[in-house]
Amino acid sequence: MAYSKSNNSKHVRALQFEIFPNEEQKLLIEKTFGCCRKVYNLIIADKLAYYEKYNIDKDFTPAPYKKIYPYLKEPDSTAFANVQQHANRAFAQWIKDKENKSKKNKSGKPRFKKKGKCRPSYTTSFTNNNIELIGNKLKVPKVGLIDILLHRELPDWAQKIQSVTIFRTPIGTYKASILFKYEIQAPTKILSSVLGLDFSMSDLYVDSEGFCANYPKFFRKKQEKLAKEQRKLSRCKKGSKNYFKQLRKVNKIHYAITNQRKDYLHKLTTYLANNYDVIAIETLNLKGMASKDGFKLGKSVHDVAFSYFTSLLGYKLNDRGGKLEKVDRFFPSSQTCNHCHNKFPITKDLSVRQWECPNCHSINHRDENAAKNIRDEAIRLLGITAPIKAVELEGNSGIVCR
Repeated sequence: MAYSKSNNSKHVRALQFEIFPNEEQKLLIEKTFGCCRKVYNLIIADKLAYYEKYNIDKDFTPAPYKKIYPYLKEPDSTAFANVQQHANRAFAQWIKDKENKSKKNKSGKPRFKKKGKCRPSYTTSFTNNNIELIGNKLKVPKVGLIDILLHRELPDWAQKIQSVTIFRTPIGTYKASILFKYEIQAPTKILSSVLGLDFSMSDLYVDSEGFCANYPKFFRKKQEKLAKEQRKLSRCKKGSKNYFKQLRKVNKIHYAITNQRKDYLHKLTTYLANNYDVIAIETLNLKGMASKDGFKLGKSVHDVAFSYFTSLLGYKLNDRGGKLEKVDRFFPSSQTCNHCHNKFPITKDLSVRQWECPNCHSINHRDENAAKNIRDEAIRLLGITAPIKAVELEGNSGIVCR
């Protein structure tokens, strides 16, 4: 019988809310975006020049730049401290990867941030109650009280604010990402109900109970509309008013797709985490599957957002005392019969969706059979000896894939 471990540790988690600054506040926020970008570029330029001359990574602070550029005195100084940390981290990672010759995916030389090419944002840290939530207002240094839309009640753990990141969305609205420090004790529970998930290009996943997620394919639904707006954008003169007007229309479609996908995945992962103690998945090379050298299915792989799905599932299961078990990438889940456990390499062919086992003559649905094998492998890895609890779900998690 397997138990989940009680994990009493410190965590950080962010909650995003839309904010509504007035015209004066908008101007100051936009100035802060530009000043942070300026300070970042100055620090990177000085660090590169010093490193090329002396081969030493020297720390540069934003203070001297305020004497050269007086307008840098206007924004929040704690935002510049965070910019300095980001620049130092990027530079240190580049030097570390440069010296490590065995590493394949190395970080490149830090690049300068260009207006219009990077996300306009800045982060300010909590010191001496400079950041507060007062009713429907968010208190931010220098900017003051900003109207905020609290679309949900704050959880019990959202008490200690660590920092706030203010950013502008692609459609021109503003949001605040509030980072909270909290200490949570995940409950200790017997791991009894186990579900195996096999990745599906069209339906997100097929589970070990024979249901699939029936993923709505948000990108595919708006593909024609997006292509039409992108054609109009390609005909506009770059930099003109009509160009930026059309660009906002394209961004609005992308933003809607992103929000629909996030909403669907959050609801689905919450549903799964509430009904199962352990969920088993395969460790997949999704980047390879999406690349031109792999299956050349980038659009389908990116649309289902399986990596984002697993990251959401992981922390939600952890909060409830459950576990996300990852099975090895090379585990032959599709090639093994779930009834007699014999391996048949002929099923490597992806076009074979249903096959009869030559040994026990059972009819296996490819994805459902793989999900059952993934579930059984997770049970073996966790050492669960108790029988798997059958979970009666209201409406189930999708449609029957048989």
